[in-house]
Amino acid sequence: MSAEPYTPNLNSETPARAWAVVIGGFTALFCAAGIWHGFGVFFKPLLTEFEVDRTSVSLVSSVAIMTISLSQLVIGRIIERVGAAQTIWLGICLMGTGLILTGFAPRPTVVYLTFSVVMAVGYGLTSLVAVGNVIAQWFSRRRGMAMGLAFSGFSAGALVFTPFAQYLILRFSWRTAFWIIGAGFLAVVIPLLLLLIRNRDTDREEPSRPMADLSSRDGAHHVPPRDALRTPSFWLLSGTYFACGFTDFLLFFHFPIFAIGLGVPDQTAANILGAAGGIGIVGTVVMAWISDRKGRPMLLFLSYAARAAGFLILMFSKSPGSLFVFMTIYGFVLFASNPITSAATRELYGPKSFGTLYGYLIFIHYVGSFFGPLAGGMVYDRLERYDEAFLIGAVLLAAASACSLALRKWARRGRQRN
Repeated sequence: MSAEPYTPNLNSETPARAWAVVIGGFTALFCAAGIWHGFGVFFKPLLTEFEVDRTSVSLVSSVAIMTISLSQLVIGRIIERVGAAQTIWLGICLMGTGLILTGFAPRPTVVYLTFSVVMAVGYGLTSLVAVGNVIAQWFSRRRGMAMGLAFSGFSAGALVFTPFAQYLILRFSWRTAFWIIGAGFLAVVIPLLLLLIRNRDTDREEPSRPMADLSSRDGAHHVPPRDALRTPSFWLLSGTYFACGFTDFLLFFHFPIFAIGLGVPDQTAANILGAAGGIGIVGTVVMAWISDRKGRPMLLFLSYAARAAGFLILMFSKSPGSLFVFMTIYGFVLFASNPITSAATRELYGPKSFGTLYGYLIFIHYVGSFFGPLAGGMVYDRLERYDEAFLIGAVLLAAASACSLALRKWARRGRQRN
């Protein structure tokens, strides 16, 4: 006997409460992604302060990514044990503490501990998995839209924090920038999230889409993680997320100093990267909304294909003007894959497996993220240019777009078998 589709009754749980959770998720990702994706503006002052090469500073990001990726393997169980809302609160607290401690670091090895471990664990807990989990409890038919709005916090954070952090560095110092941002997390953000984010008492769900058809919502199902790992769709999604992570953090970490090398002033370089976040707010919401109607795989294909084209533009950029063209194209689709992949994972495998499986996908995302900034640093230290690193990014994104098309074909085959 099939379960009847369920739409949450927001008369008993008021619409304001549900949308407050979306605002809370947006705020959490705004803060977490903002400082994380804006870390590239600290690249130059860390090089100057500690007198090390680019590979050594790149390791700060790569070690942090390793820490974050490992946290994603267990975050599903943490959420099941303590709740998604509590996981987010703890994550922001650790991030603020790690940032303040980083401001006191006397040497690079201490930065690896305070930023790459303490802050990174906090970021791992304040993740797409936790935010996606708590929002999915409150929404059914508009789940893609709700996640798109919350996940646009990634873009908004990059828009605001990257230029703001650069301003603090130029106005005061990189240490003061960490202290101010960390204190803001502890004194302002945590109390705000305590008011906004709340777990739903009962997680009654509208049935997820059948695994064979990403455009259908008929029939509830649950695919255990062990079985899901044997499906082609999981590994196709994994391939896209590896490329996503590699290119995201190659860009975030190395773009500011790359732009400075083209003659762009420090603050302008940060503003250009931040502008990508501003454009991405629109792109994330629009593409998530369209994916609710047109299906997830095609929107993933368009997202990764556009990003591949953007990296080719960046590879041939020889003047500051071309950077604005790159950011306009790339920024629109920069974060769009996150809510689409999150929604697709839940709909492919069911709500019970979502936390664990999306945690695995985020882990793979951060495996790619580990190699992205490190590859950029190694390429530059060896060749004194970034062209080959950007080419690798373009190739990986083209492969991700192919995986997205294969995911669509696999879904069609599943419908034919059924």
